[in-house]
Amino acid sequence: MSNLGSEFMNFYKKYQAATLIGIQDWADRMSYTHSTIIFLLCTAIVSAKTYILSPLACHVPTVPSGSDFDSYFNSWCWVHGTTPIRINESIPEDDAAWEELENERRITYYQWVPFILGLQTIMFYLPHVAWQNVTFNRLGADLTAIVVKAMDALKTTSPEAREKIIANVANRLELLLFAHRDIRRGKRAALKRKIYNICGIFFVSKRMGTWTVFSYLCIKILYLTNAIGQLYLIKHFLGYDEDMMGFGIHLANSLVSGSKWQESNYFPRVAFCSITIRHLGQTNNRYMGMCALAINMLNEKLYVFLWFWTLVVAISTGFSLINWFLRLSIRRRQTHVIRKYLKITPLMLELDKSGSSSSTPSEALDPGRPDTIERFIREFLRMDGVFIVQMLNMNAGDVITGEVIRLLWHTWLTKYADKKDFGNDPWIDVDYSEDLDEIDREKMGLYEKEKFFE
Repeated sequence: MSNLGSEFMNFYKKYQAATLIGIQDWADRMSYTHSTIIFLLCTAIVSAKTYILSPLACHVPTVPSGSDFDSYFNSWCWVHGTTPIRINESIPEDDAAWEELENERRITYYQWVPFILGLQTIMFYLPHVAWQNVTFNRLGADLTAIVVKAMDALKTTSPEAREKIIANVANRLELLLFAHRDIRRGKRAALKRKIYNICGIFFVSKRMGTWTVFSYLCIKILYLTNAIGQLYLIKHFLGYDEDMMGFGIHLANSLVSGSKWQESNYFPRVAFCSITIRHLGQTNNRYMGMCALAINMLNEKLYVFLWFWTLVVAISTGFSLINWFLRLSIRRRQTHVIRKYLKITPLMLELDKSGSSSSTPSEALDPGRPDTIERFIREFLRMDGVFIVQMLNMNAGDVITGEVIRLLWHTWLTKYADKKDFGNDPWIDVDYSEDLDEIDREKMGLYEKEKFFE
């Protein structure tokens, strides 16, 4: 028993690590982790009530001979459906009127509710799958692995191992940022850079450093669209024709006051069912019963809860989407964030054995100057880099993120800052083999560093 418990805890820890760490924020986790779990639990509860326990109980005033008729009647009504009749409506007295009412109102989808809940569960998780596909296939990099490495640095107690892991994270980011740079020249490339300088985040290009940000905002919109669509779907299931705001207010008032709200047309609690029994050589007999649909009481209560939860998810996702858009589109906020990290871990240039600095960057490259940080962001990090840095902060904290930024800043100072107009890459010309050799040397050096740190 203890082994089973330990195996379950190990599985839970692995699942928690796989779902709560990565390139996503708290609002994303509310959708693809918490909402998925909640809807999955509701699916399991409704499935158990539907297929294991008794979903309905019917009363037939007059029954034929035989002890199993009640069980047979319940099963038949569950399979073939029931017909809801409102309190102020009369029950049809002849077979023709009853058949007409059945054709108009018969409900046969109760057994499909668990599958609908399962589909809703999948819809909450699909944007996460799409985001994983983008980060692996389109970007050609495992961004989640970078965040996991940063978390390893936070957990380790060895200073040497911590420095090695942080250096590995910084090297992977440098390789990612360098590999996605635009090395083309010409009028078309120059025009793209001018458009990027004007449009910023609205100009989508992996080489310009905006593709990751654009993809993430699109995934955010998918999360928000799914949540809003689920709200309307649940409102439709509960049988309300009011607008969304009016429905929410009405539902909240009913819960607070304890008053009974309108019974759902899709989940009636009481319905009627008729069955025709054939007799050999005799007239067929019709038996009618009134059925209490306990499963619908459960369905209704679960969907009320799911509506409020989905509303919280939609509001959180909308707030997060606006916050990320402002965070990544306003240059002043980016400068403030990077400057904060540089203040946490001030830059100390490495000294060689003679005591002199290992690099001689320009004196104007002062991390305290806003224009210097803006150049670091514009030329080296760009929007994708700033986005990944902020995701590092959400998962690994300020200290680890600050140390990674310090190493990236040092790399930029010692390797790229003195290159003329590095931000526009005119120092690379694909028509000259010397520049291509320099690209190969840079990439080879980064790959060797990554292999060493691993």
